[in-house]
Amino acid sequence: MATREQQEKAWQDTPRVPDKNPNLYRRDVFGNEIYKPAYGKMGTKS
Repeated sequence: MATREQQEKAWQDTPRVPDKNPNLYRRDVFGNEIYKPAYGKMGTKS
C-alpha cells in the first residue's frame, strides 16, 4: 500500500478538472473524474 506522501505525489501529478476545485477533483489516466475523498475506495460517485 502507498504511503500518504506517495498518494499525495500521485494526486499532484494527475491532470486537473477544469472549473472544479483541484484539491478535490482530478482525472485519471483513462480520463475519468476522481473525487479525492473517494480516491482508493471501490464504489460509485454519489
